[in-house]
Amino acid sequence: MSGQIFISYRQVDSWAVADALCQRLRAQFGAKQIFMDLDSIELGENFVKVIKTTVAKCDVLLAVIGKKWLNTKDEIGARRLDNPVDWVRTEIGTALGRQMRVIPILVDRAKMPRATDLPEDLKSLASLNALRITRDSFVGDCRRLVHAIQLVLEKRAAAPTSPSAPLPTLTASPASALMATWDPEFSKTRGLEHRKQGEYDNAISAYTDAIWLNPKDADAYRSRGLTYRLKEEYDKAISDYTQAIRLNPKDADAYNFRANVYYEKREYDKVISDNTEAIRLDPNYAPAYYSRAGAYHGRKEYDKAISDYSEAIRLDPNYAAAYTGRGHACDRKKEYDKAISDYSKAIRLDPNYAAAYTSRGDAYYEKKEYDKAISDYNEAIRSDPDYAWGHVGRGDAYYRKKEYDKAISDYTEAIWLNLNALNLNYAYYKRGNAYCAKNEYNKAISDYTDAIRLDPKDAYAYNRRGLAYRELGKRLEAMVDFNQAKKLGYTELQ
Repeated sequence: MSGQIFISYRQVDSWAVADALCQRLRAQFGAKQIFMDLDSIELGENFVKVIKTTVAKCDVLLAVIGKKWLNTKDEIGARRLDNPVDWVRTEIGTALGRQMRVIPILVDRAKMPRATDLPEDLKSLASLNALRITRDSFVGDCRRLVHAIQLVLEKRAAAPTSPSAPLPTLTASPASALMATWDPEFSKTRGLEHRKQGEYDNAISAYTDAIWLNPKDADAYRSRGLTYRLKEEYDKAISDYTQAIRLNPKDADAYNFRANVYYEKREYDKVISDNTEAIRLDPNYAPAYYSRAGAYHGRKEYDKAISDYSEAIRLDPNYAAAYTGRGHACDRKKEYDKAISDYSKAIRLDPNYAAAYTSRGDAYYEKKEYDKAISDYNEAIRSDPDYAWGHVGRGDAYYRKKEYDKAISDYTEAIWLNLNALNLNYAYYKRGNAYCAKNEYNKAISDYTDAIRLDPKDAYAYNRRGLAYRELGKRLEAMVDFNQAKKLGYTELQ
């Protein structure tokens, strides 16, 4: 498929994510179709002109936006976006000015910038539908992105004489189109089409139209709720599911869907209550048992979790995620052989299930069978090269085998792959331990400092940094860290 894709990003903000996206897109579309770094600008060339020329050759621009994207400052303290020749501003402004398809990519829990916070030539960016990419759903998010790009390129190829003209997703004659605007089913169909393409704001608008046309349409509320959940607007999703339930109290799906949103908010009692009602309405509803099991697991009621996972498996013997969930519960009970058995069943059902390989590797690790653990982590990484926890697990196993250079390599890869700060401190902490084992105490101190920055309550990181300071003869710094670790609850002797 022909067509050019430009990836715009700030190095200080989202280099790791942009690079991971680039590798995915090159594998899908070919390296020649992806532009990411304009590092070939020759000395003396007008870089603004080069950027505009390169962007103009492209059909799609991906604007990768992290938490620092909006307010990154230059060397004199001025906001970079306020500079008319800022590279990122020039890239996106050129694409918007040419009416190219611009897709904002939100990472690291960033929010879409408001129009009032953007320079004049970027204000229209604020109204574009964005795709959020997270570490836990990176592979699925990339699939949605690839699908959206493919649609754009196909439409461009089909209408080469008017590349910027909007193309309808549904065809209709003028008369039928007028009738369709008053048809709630047509609005719901439009909503579904938009949602499939990751155009969540457009989908919500379509479902809202359907609700306006038929305020008693429970399915429209449920569909809009699902879209709000995909946008991580959980309170709005709950409100819509609640309205769907009010209109149709026998809708087991609506109860289960609302429970899944409560799970995202860690409101486990509500998860259990809603799924229990879904099961009452439909005793053979396997996803409700699975979801309720997750809540019991969150409450550390592992026997109840195992019971529900088992019922989900009985109802659906091909439920790979339920086997993995039950394996996790067995792990928590230190029943590692049972856990390994469940993970193995999940892998047989889905041979590319990276999380199942990693979980089985973790169980082998707990049994001190490090070679088997490494083998499973290798499979997890093969199945999903961007799965950070596969690298973390393998790093832990190499550390136990005293292969510290390999451990450091894996922890480093995990740090680059993580798309937000959640659990990133663990990788820094573990890499710090590996550097300590190699007597490279300054590097260890740097990593422990990063771990503490990400989690200021990490008593272990304070303690380990104190030990590293002590090895370097910095007794005052060591004592400060030991005291802080003690305040945070660290009780082992130094």
